[in-house]
Amino acid sequence: MAAHVTRRGSRPAVWHIVSLVCAGLVLAACSADAGSAAQTDSGAQEQATTQDQAAVPSESASQDQAASSESASEGQAAPQAQTISTDKLDPANFDDPATGRNPYLPLVPGTQSVRDGSTRVGGRKVPHQVTTTITDVYREIAGVRTVAVLDYEIDSGQVTQISVDYEAEDKAGNVWLIGGYTEQYEGGQFVAALDGWMHGVNGAEAGILVQADPKVGTPIYSVAKPNQEEDEVAQVVEVGIEHCVPFDCFNDVLVVREGKVTAPDNEFKYYARDVGQIDNVPRKDSRHKDVEVMINLTQLSPKALAESSKEALRLDHNAPEQAPAIFGGQPLGERIKG
Repeated sequence: MAAHVTRRGSRPAVWHIVSLVCAGLVLAACSADAGSAAQTDSGAQEQATTQDQAAVPSESASQDQAASSESASEGQAAPQAQTISTDKLDPANFDDPATGRNPYLPLVPGTQSVRDGSTRVGGRKVPHQVTTTITDVYREIAGVRTVAVLDYEIDSGQVTQISVDYEAEDKAGNVWLIGGYTEQYEGGQFVAALDGWMHGVNGAEAGILVQADPKVGTPIYSVAKPNQEEDEVAQVVEVGIEHCVPFDCFNDVLVVREGKVTAPDNEFKYYARDVGQIDNVPRKDSRHKDVEVMINLTQLSPKALAESSKEALRLDHNAPEQAPAIFGGQPLGERIKG
């Protein structure tokens, strides 16, 4: 992908997570620190370096870096509770869900990014890291073919959550969030399934994750309404700004405010053109105060993509057993090589 960036120096290619879950679900042994996980590609055995982790700003530094966005938007009051309808999910508006046509969140299978920072657990700030991989696993939901986006989260050196989000680009380039499934881990062991939902099941409704043509001043829109819970909503704050993270400086960045409909000022998400999400800055409504700044971005080899997709399929096929009321009887995901 041709990123619109101002280079500050090269960074090593991102590692591929150690066989993702070490193929055995005993995660403690493989989660000592994602930064030391070896790249499984025979041709690329780069690791995330200590320099990368040291470069990650603290929560306050990340918030300071967002000052330009903050000052520009201080005059803009936190959004009021209003949403646009999400009942317009029409299968006729979709074809290939992962063409990369959205400028700020291109869904291209094999793209893997790492965001590093901190979160709050039990009132304590702890190291937090998220590895996001766009797989080539596809599942049909409500007549729409979606692509599975795999998130692998590590807090304090331990795997805490592994999840798949089911996303799809419509023909206009909007990226929709159409379902999701999360597994929680403690001490390397599976604990519970969380946040499972699919559009059209138990009242859940899809929404737009990133608009195709975002503009400041457009109304709040719904990101998702999982299983009759309150809407997750978003609003465009800025478009076309420059924003720097440890990986690079980017000169065409979209800033989106996200939160619950009753607490909409939860976080600012930063999306760089042709790249995707590069930063997450907590706001006043945030409970966990997640700070996530991009430290690496790569396009996986076919072998590494196959391993990521295998893990996405594991979650996808485990969902009907763990959450039968939502996923039972629904079509399973399958890998479709590009």
